[in-house]
Order: sequence, then C-alpha cells, then structure tokens
Amino acid sequence: FALQDVLRGRTLEDALDVLPQIWSDLFRVMDDIKESVRIAAAKTVSALSRTTIKMCDVAQAGQKSGEATITAVMPTLLEKGLLSTVGDVRSAALAVIMKVTKSAGSLLKPHLSILIPALLEATSELEGTEIGYLSSRLANDPSIQEKLDLARISAAKSSPMMECVNFVIQYVDASSLMGLVPRLVDLIKTSIGLGTKGAAAHVVTALTHQCPLELEQYTGKILAAFFTGLSDRNPAVRKTYASAI
Repeated sequence: FALQDVLRGRTLEDALDVLPQIWSDLFRVMDDIKESVRIAAAKTVSALSRTTIKMCDVAQAGQKSGEATITAVMPTLLEKGLLSTVGDVRSAALAVIMKVTKSAGSLLKPHLSILIPALLEATSELEGTEIGYLSSRLANDPSIQEKLDLARISAAKSSPMMECVNFVIQYVDASSLMGLVPRLVDLIKTSIGLGTKGAAAHVVTALTHQCPLELEQYTGKILAAFFTGLSDRNPAVRKTYASAI
C-alpha cells in the first residue's frame, strides 16, 4: 500500500536501478499464500504498470528516458513475468509488454532478440494442457489429430503474444538478426510446444518479407532446422515446416 502511494502521480526516473527489483518482488508476492497480500500486490502492479508504460512512452518521457527504462525493466518483465508459472503474473506482464511495445516503437530494437523468442515461448505456455493431452490421445487417428493441431497453430498465430511479435517485426534489422536467428533455430529444433513451433515458422516467413537480404546469410541454418522438423512425429508440424521452407 505504501508503494501505491509513492507511485501515485509520479514516475521513477531517479530510481531506475531499483525498478527491476520492485517488479521482481511484486511478481513474487502475487503468488503469496495470503489472499490479502495477493490482492494488494495486484493493485500495486496495476499502479506500477501505468508508471512503467508512461516512462517507456517516447512521446511522454523522451527518447533517452524511454530507452533507459526499457533497458532496465524489459529483462525482468520477460524472464520473471511472461515466463512465470503463475497465471496472474503472466497476464500482468503480458499486459505491460503489449502496451510498451506500442508506445516504445523502435526503442525496442536492441531487445528484439530476447523479446520475440520469449513471446513465442509464451504462446505455448498459455495454452491449456488439456488440448495437448487431447492431441496426444488422437495419435492413432492422424487425420483428426492434424486438423486439431493445425487449428492450435492457427490460434497461436492470432494470440495476443503474436500481435506483439507481428508489430515489432518491422524493427528487425541486420544487427538484431545476429541474436534472433540462433534463438529461432533453437525453438524450431527443440521446442516441445506446438504453438511455439508454428509461431516460430510464421516469424521466419514474415522475416523473408521484412528483411530478405539481411536474412540471406542465415538461410542454411534456418533451412537445416526446418528440414530436421520434417521428420517430426506430429503431422501438423511437418506441414507447417514444409510450408515455411
């Protein structure tokens, strides 16, 4: 409650060094055993979200301040928030990240190699485990399983996470590809999430339109990853990767 009072009507430009720790602590207490603590944490997260979004907004805070804030908070929002095992924490982090991506624009460029893969991983994290279980139960009926899994991939590509990805892809350039491509290749080859695999293939396809010349030097590595996936036991993955190739 004290933190809520501190945040009211203020920004934290002079306290950027502690902002990541505040976010981390709030994410932790959002899963506290006491309901009263969880409720207080959620209200404080709402207040801190407004402050953080305002500080990342170039139009309001200016480029230098916005860049410093994004550099400070983005790793915590992604690693401690979006990839959390607690549903309320993931939802809160995603809400902030979505609004920050829209207001920060090109300032996100240095963070795309981490931001995009984290959002891709979250597409599978937020899918109910029941659907994956149902798909595995349909393994003896490949045609029905394929229809279900293609629908899952389609749903993943239209998820809130992919809205963010589709928006920030416009800022991908040669410098961000250096860090992004190895992570995409890793997701394509090793991810266990169907939605993540399908979304990663979609991102590669989008990049061939966004920056084809810059992507050219990575063609061999990306194609090798997709070719490996052509032997995947899931027919929807095989079809999706073949389409990306």
